[in-house]
Amino acid sequence: MSKRRQFTPKLISVVIIDSQLHYGVYARNWWEMVSILSAESNNKYFTIPYRLFMRIGCELNGREFVITVTSNDKNPLKPGFQCICGEFKSEIELYPSTAVKSCYQSIFNSKTEYSGLAIMGFENENIIQQLIADILFFPIFLRIENFLVVITNLGSLPKHDGNFYEAGVGFVSSLISRYNGAQHLFLLKIEKEYCVLEIHQELTCVQKIIGETLDNVWCQLTICQKYTGSYLFGTKNALIQEKLGELENIPIICKYNDWTNIQQLEKVLPVI
Repeated sequence: MSKRRQFTPKLISVVIIDSQLHYGVYARNWWEMVSILSAESNNKYFTIPYRLFMRIGCELNGREFVITVTSNDKNPLKPGFQCICGEFKSEIELYPSTAVKSCYQSIFNSKTEYSGLAIMGFENENIIQQLIADILFFPIFLRIENFLVVITNLGSLPKHDGNFYEAGVGFVSSLISRYNGAQHLFLLKIEKEYCVLEIHQELTCVQKIIGETLDNVWCQLTICQKYTGSYLFGTKNALIQEKLGELENIPIICKYNDWTNIQQLEKVLPVI
């Protein structure tokens, strides 16, 4: 069991948010939802990104350990974590705690375990604020039935159709479930003419289903048929309905570099 300790991590470099990763197929792996106790003794909740190539330093047992976030070598769409201390370094691991443990054991021959989130600074509000400072949209994590649903884009151009519950073009949501005997990620996207459901197993899209509505694409599967696609992927969720309602009240502005962005132009120009 991990020991709960206090750390003083230092943010060495913040670096970038990569839209292909942080809002892509495996976006859920690039963010952590955490709560910390504020000075007022209230819980504060944050959705924090693992920024690509960010580096955190932390002293453990008198030695400086540096954790770097990189792409995972087995699946570059997921994050990887490498810990370095002097001439010692871990392999690229799936979790920061695993990387730290591996490097620490190489040096001290000890099975001591540390909290990856604490060492990454995700319990330090000053570091958290630096990591989230310039983020315009945070993925929304929902618990729907037994699924962790992650919405990475609320979309635009709302479809005023009861089948879409005001979700529009660009809406993207995902969940993970067993399918054909293995874990798969189901990625639902609302496009202009239809809905697309992609079924991913690691780097491979093993199946793509196209239909007129969210419910139509979901009912073409054989799993979880007691629920509709619009329910499972969050469009009917009260919080998402509130967020979609807020979108309609946000003024739309085209910046100079949006004049080649068809989706952005369609928000402000009439369709002929």
